[in-house]
Amino acid sequence: MAAAPVVTTPEPAGAGARLFGRDAELAELDRLREAARHGAGSGLVLFGDPGIGKSALLEQAQARASGFRVLSCRGTHSESVLAFAGLHALLCPITDRIEALPGPQARALHGALGLDSPSLADRFLVGVALLTLLSDLAAEQPVLVIADDAQWLDAQSAHCLYFVARRCADESLLMLFTAHADPAGGLADQLPALHVRGLDDDSARMLLRQSNPGISAQRMADVLRLTLGNPLAVRELATAEDSELGPSAPGLIQVGPRLHRSIGARIAALAPAARLLVLTVAAEESGEAWVIRRAAADLALPDTAWDEVLDAELIRMAHGRIIMRHPMIRAVTYEQATASDRIAVHRALAEVLSGADADRWAWHVARATIGPSETVAALLEERAVLAWDRGGPLPAAKTLEQAAMLSPEDEAAGRRLAVAARAAWEGGDVPATREYLAEATARTGTAAVVRASGGLAARIDYVFGDSAQASAGLLRAAELTEPATADELRYLATRAAWESGEPGLEELLLDLPPALETAAWRVPSSTIALAMGRAVSVAEAQRRVVSVLRGRGDVGWLSSILAHSSVVEFARGQWDDATADASEALRLSQDMGDIPASSGISLTTLAWLAAARGDEDAAAALGARSLGYGQARNSRIQIAHVHWQLGFNALSAGKADAALGFLSALIDPEQSVRHPAVAALSAADAVEAAVRAGRVEAARAHLAVLSRWAARTAAPWALASVAVSRALLAEGPEAETLFLDALAVPDAPDRPFPHARVQLLYGEWLRRARRRADARVQLNAARETFLRLGATPWEQRADGELALAGDRRREAVGPSGDELLTAQELRIARLAADGLTNREIAAQLFISPRTVGHHLSQIFPKLGLASREDLAAIDFEHGMRLTW
Repeated sequence: MAAAPVVTTPEPAGAGARLFGRDAELAELDRLREAARHGAGSGLVLFGDPGIGKSALLEQAQARASGFRVLSCRGTHSESVLAFAGLHALLCPITDRIEALPGPQARALHGALGLDSPSLADRFLVGVALLTLLSDLAAEQPVLVIADDAQWLDAQSAHCLYFVARRCADESLLMLFTAHADPAGGLADQLPALHVRGLDDDSARMLLRQSNPGISAQRMADVLRLTLGNPLAVRELATAEDSELGPSAPGLIQVGPRLHRSIGARIAALAPAARLLVLTVAAEESGEAWVIRRAAADLALPDTAWDEVLDAELIRMAHGRIIMRHPMIRAVTYEQATASDRIAVHRALAEVLSGADADRWAWHVARATIGPSETVAALLEERAVLAWDRGGPLPAAKTLEQAAMLSPEDEAAGRRLAVAARAAWEGGDVPATREYLAEATARTGTAAVVRASGGLAARIDYVFGDSAQASAGLLRAAELTEPATADELRYLATRAAWESGEPGLEELLLDLPPALETAAWRVPSSTIALAMGRAVSVAEAQRRVVSVLRGRGDVGWLSSILAHSSVVEFARGQWDDATADASEALRLSQDMGDIPASSGISLTTLAWLAAARGDEDAAAALGARSLGYGQARNSRIQIAHVHWQLGFNALSAGKADAALGFLSALIDPEQSVRHPAVAALSAADAVEAAVRAGRVEAARAHLAVLSRWAARTAAPWALASVAVSRALLAEGPEAETLFLDALAVPDAPDRPFPHARVQLLYGEWLRRARRRADARVQLNAARETFLRLGATPWEQRADGELALAGDRRREAVGPSGDELLTAQELRIARLAADGLTNREIAAQLFISPRTVGHHLSQIFPKLGLASREDLAAIDFEHGMRLTW
C-alpha cells in the first residue's frame, strides 16, 4: 500500500498564469482591493456558468493582494449539510483569536465550530462574532476573505459570511464570493455582483494556442463555435484532439454534454486503480490530504495510480489539500463510478474519519449503506441534533431528511421528517418546511406530525395565513401536544382570534408572566398595550426581553419585539427610539428572509413618523408597502393599522375628507378592515377629521365606539380622547370643561404628542372665543412639544393659530434629535452615554467595533461635543439638549 507522493505548491495555482480577456474584471477587483486597503471594505459576488473562470479570478485576486491576510474556504456538496463547515475551514488558521472576543460571541463561535460544548446561539450571534473577529484582524492588516463555490456552502456559514459582507464598509476587509447563479433574490441579494461571461473570440484564440500550440485552424474554429468562450471548455476540447466535435446549429450551446463526454472519456481511459483514486478524491470533498492518502492506502492503490492521475491533470495538490481541478470533473467522476466502487470508497473514508470527524464520518457511513438501516438513521439523527445545538438548523434538517430516507419504518421516517421541518422553519426555509411536513404526513399521519413538530403547520398558518383559520388550527394542534407546547399554542390561538377581530380578548393576552424573558411569545401586542393603557409596563417588559434576546442572538424574536416596541415608543413620544427600533427590526427581518409581521409593523411605524413629521409622500409609500404585507397574509389587524396611519397622514396634511375616508372604514361593518381595538385607538383622529369636514354624524359614530371602549377599559388615553372628542362637538362653557378634563387625565404628559394635540385644539377653541392671551398659553405649549418631536405640520398649524392669536414672534428652531443623528447614530450615542465600550455596543447592535468608532466620529461634531464623556450630558429624552 503506497502513500501519495508529496507535492507542494508555494503559491496559488493561478498566481503566475495569465488570464486572457479579463482586464475589466481584474481592474474591478484591483479597485475593491485598494479601497479595502484604505479602510473602505466591501463584498462582491462573481457569478457565471461552471468553468467560466471565476476561481481563476479569485486566484489572481489573492496573488495581487500583497500585504493582506488571506482567509479562504470552498463550498462542497458533501459539506453543505454540515453546520458551519465552511466557517470552520475559513477560521482554522485563526481559532486562537476567538478567545479575545466578548464572552457571548466567543462562546457562540466556539460552539458553532465544535471547539466547545454546543451553543444555543443562532447564526446571527455567530455572524456578529465573525464580524468582530475579522474587524480585529483588519485593524492589524487588511484582510481578504475568499469563499469559492458559495452556492455549496452550508447555509449557516453562508448566512454568517454574507452578514459580515453587508456590514464591512468601515473595515479594511474585502470579501469575494463565487456562485453559479445571479445572487439576486437569494442570501447575497444585497451584495454587489459581477457577471463573469465567456471570453471574446480573440481571447479564446489566445487561450487555445496556449493550451494546444499545434491546434489546426479547423479545430480552432469548431472549438470557438461550440464553447462560446467558456475557458474550461476551451481547454478541454482544445487538447482532446481525438474527440469528435461534429456540427452544431447556430445559437445552440452544446458545451455541457460535449464537455461531459470529453471529461468522461479522460476518466474512462484511466486504469482501474487510477479511476478509484479519482473517485476517492471526488467523494472526500474537503480535500484534506491526510484523509485521502490514508483511504487510498486502505484501498491498496499503488503509486502508479497517483502518477497516472497527476499526469492526466485531473487533480491538484496544494497546502495540504488534494482537490479536483474543477468541480465538473468531480461530478462526472462520481456519476460514472459503479455503485460498488462508491460504497468501497465511502467505507474507506468512513474508517479513516472514525474518531476524527464525527460529522463527516456519519456522512460517509450513510453513503456506504445499502438499503434501509435504523442503526445508520439513528446515527444521522444524533449528528443532526448536535448540529442543531451548534446553531445549524438547516444542516440539521438535511441530515434528518437523509435519516428519514434510511429509516425502515414509516413511523420513524415521519417523525424525523417532522423534526426536520422544525429545523428548516427555525432556519428560515419555509418552502422546505412545508415539503417536510407534507412528506411526514404522508408517511405517518397528521396527529403524529403535529406531536413531533409541535404544531408547526398551524404556526405557519398563523404567520403567513388567515388569522381566523389559524386560530382554529392552533387549538386543534394544542389538543395533540405536550402541556408546555399546548399552552403556547392556545395563547397563539387566542392572539390569532383577536387579530382577526374577535372582541373582548385583550385581558387574556395582557398577562406578563414573571419568566417573560424565557418566553418572548408572551410579550403582548403593541396594539393591546396601547388600547388597554398599559404602554409603560409593556415597554419595560419589551426592554427586558430585548436585552435577553440580544445576549443570546435570537434575531427572529428580536425583530418582532423591536417592531412592537417601535409602536409603543412612538405613542409614548420617544420618536427617536421608535425610529431606531423600527429601522433595526426591519433590517433584521430582511436578514432573516423577510418576516411578514415584523416588516409590516416596522414599516407602519416609519410611515407614522413620516406623516407626523410632514413627509406625506414617504408616509403614503411606506404605508402602501406595509399594506402589501398585511394583504399577503390577510392580516386584519395589520390592514386596520395601515388604514389608521393613512388617515392620520391625510389629517396631518390638512386633508380632513380624505382622512375620514380611511378612518370610517375601521367602524364600517361592511368593511373587512374593521378591528375593535384599532377602531377605538383611531376614533379621536376620526372625530377631529369629521368635525373639520363638517360631518357631525360621522363624528358621533366614532365617539360612540370610543366611549364604549373607555367605559369597558377605563384606559386613561381613552378617557382623555372621549373628553376631547366631546369637546369638539360641544358648545359654550361645556367644551372648555371637557378640554380641561382631557388635559387633567393623570398620565397625559406621558403621551406628549396626543397631549400637545389637545392643547392645540383647546388653544384653537380659546382663540375662536376671543380669549387670545389664554389661547397663546396653550398654543405655545403645544408648539414647544411639536418642535421637540419634529412634528412639522402640527408645529406649523400651531404657528398659524398663534399668529391669529396675536403672537407673531418666531423662535429660531434648531434641528431635532432625529434630524441631527441617524437612527443608528442615535442608538450608538445612547449606549455610549450609558458607558458601554465600542465592543459592547457592537455586540448589542450586530455591527463591528470599528463601525461603532466610525459612527461616534460622526456623532461628536454633529452634537458639538469634544469627547465620549460629554455624551453623558445630553438629554436624549427632550430634544438632544445639553444638561450642563
